[in-house]
Amino acid sequence: MISLDDTIAAVATAAGPAARGIIRLSGPRSKPAAQAVFQPVDSEAWHNQRHSRQFRGRLLLPAENIALPSAACVWPGNRSYTGQPVVELHALGCPPILHATLEALYRTGIRPAQAGEFTLRAFLAQRIDLVQAEAVLGVIDAADHRELDRALRQLAGGISSRISDARTLLLELLADLEAGLDFVEEDIEFVEADAVIDRLESVTTFIDQLRQQARNRMRTTATCRIVLAGQTNAGKSTLFNRLIGEHAALVSNIEGTTRDYLSAQLDWEGPDSELVDTAGWEPDASGVISQAQTVSREQWERADLIVWCRAMDMPVQRQYADEQLQAEMQRLGCPVLLIHTKSDLRPTGNASLADSRLTQGSPQTAADNCGDTMASVPLQVSGHTGQGLSRLCHHLARRLQNENPTHRSLIGDTQARCHDSLHTAHTALTEACALARDRSGDELLAFSIREALDHLGRIVGAVYTEDLLDHIFSRFCIGK
Repeated sequence: MISLDDTIAAVATAAGPAARGIIRLSGPRSKPAAQAVFQPVDSEAWHNQRHSRQFRGRLLLPAENIALPSAACVWPGNRSYTGQPVVELHALGCPPILHATLEALYRTGIRPAQAGEFTLRAFLAQRIDLVQAEAVLGVIDAADHRELDRALRQLAGGISSRISDARTLLLELLADLEAGLDFVEEDIEFVEADAVIDRLESVTTFIDQLRQQARNRMRTTATCRIVLAGQTNAGKSTLFNRLIGEHAALVSNIEGTTRDYLSAQLDWEGPDSELVDTAGWEPDASGVISQAQTVSREQWERADLIVWCRAMDMPVQRQYADEQLQAEMQRLGCPVLLIHTKSDLRPTGNASLADSRLTQGSPQTAADNCGDTMASVPLQVSGHTGQGLSRLCHHLARRLQNENPTHRSLIGDTQARCHDSLHTAHTALTEACALARDRSGDELLAFSIREALDHLGRIVGAVYTEDLLDHIFSRFCIGK
């Protein structure tokens, strides 16, 4: 482990020339070291400073015969990003000047910062947790505005606070259970059995949502993922072929022709997107069909947008099952766009309940089909004739460009690191719920809760090892 008593310095702005460059110092000797190269205009305020503020002045480099207008932002106490005295020197973003300034600072006895050391100090000072620390790297590496938004939300601490709340709830529950164990002979119950189950189930549901998100390990591509889903013979493969402009998927009137999934890049005016065709869903499936549906479910969980295909010629008796499946998609937390496929086969009369619903609409349908105007019915398309495809592409592009991707609360690096811990915590909490329902004893229940707490602690960094920190922060650039 590095010494936190050292004062460190590094360039905090991106490499290359710019209008402004920033050199960051952190540690107990930050301000004395900065005085070697910075001359403030108001020297009295500089020496008597008690609170964070900015000073105007000059950057002095006698060895290079340089004196330039500059500024210094000074945090004299522990209310800084790193939890230590910090100074940021703002000068011209000229690489030779910044390097000369660093050399002058190093001659005062401070040392160069290592990769990620500023953020590491912020974590060790409990200014941020491990999830937020990874979000710093996510902000730096973001390839587009969607990845940047996701990283900024994670950095803001929304997920961290929810995990912290879950840990607090479990800790309070564990304290109540262990207090009851201390007074077991007096038959004192500190928390009712129903309340125990309610608390455990609420935390389990939240952890399960995060676990589903983390199944997509290390998703670093900025490409959007559009997944075609629906029951068998819903016209997904025909639509897939039409959208990508080639006959990649096998099409047949026999239900269940698609057994695996196919993917292809969309060549369109919307954002870079991958289109995925999945096997149709069948109730009570078994054997190879069941395996195909497991693969389909995995693709649903990785989707940025699910296009749920409901055939216009769907028999009435299959309508209820279709609505239930669509509702299940929405429970995954991913945006779902409902469309009516096979519009060229639209039946007459009352042969299809799907057709009758066209005149009814629903609040969910309207919300899912926003375009130039709020549509009250799903889009009608035909992969066979091409009807409605241009309008569908318009809707897809707008949804992907405007959708706030809250269904992915974690950036890829955090998803990958937390996958195993989330799985173990979820397993322990599921077991705890079963023990609570069966009244199997508070000792066993407390053991399962402790295991879940341990792994939730690993996620936010309440429990960590030096190897873990080295693995995370070594990927940062110097100056962050």
